[in-house]
Amino acid sequence: MSFDPVELLSGAEAGRHAEALGKLSLLYFEAGRRGQFNSDFRARRLARRLTALKIDHVHEEFEDDHYSTSYRFDVSFPRLFAALSEGG
Repeated sequence: MSFDPVELLSGAEAGRHAEALGKLSLLYFEAGRRGQFNSDFRARRLARRLTALKIDHVHEEFEDDHYSTSYRFDVSFPRLFAALSEGG
């Protein structure tokens, strides 16, 4: 749990981590609602924490599980490429 993003944004070093995340060109994460690891619940919790800290982010969920989700690259890669081209 010491590396869990929600915990890092809630602990003693929360300000430092929040500041670093706020400097990112893109903070994007997604999760499938039928995932075997329940990562959608963690993603929602992280999104709420980021919103509370006023840190820009994009959180998306989709109707699938944790595997064979390469079709999501059509969503995530354009965002990543745009963020990288803006930063460099």
